[in-house]
Amino acid sequence: MVRDVPGFTGADYVLALRSSLEQQGCDPAHAEHEAALLRCLVRDWPVGAIVERRLDEIVVRQVVR
Repeated sequence: MVRDVPGFTGADYVLALRSSLEQQGCDPAHAEHEAALLRCLVRDWPVGAIVERRLDEIVVRQVVR
């Protein structure tokens, strides 16, 4: 779900992604790049959009108001 979390900074987001990648056994060095890509992906979607991945496609399933 696309959220606007007060006090949650871009640096916090990168740290969260880095932690997630480490826990999955993946290389966390790409966390900053991934964060930038994901922010670009959702920048035009409204807060409350529920997003899902279908193979290589990411789409909005519904918007919760």
